[in-house]
Amino acid sequence: MESNGQSSINASKTFKARVEALYKAWTDAEQLKQWWKPMGFSLRQVENELT
Repeated sequence: MESNGQSSINASKTFKARVEALYKAWTDAEQLKQWWKPMGFSLRQVENELT
């Protein structure tokens, strides 16, 4: 495997939700902060670079 100095993460999960709702959950910072956090903690800032 060749490294170009960049990292990436690929994940897969099946959800019982509309595609539009899932897309917004991943792309809207306020929604992302609600569910993507360590238990018992909160996130103040979220950056999500979509390519």
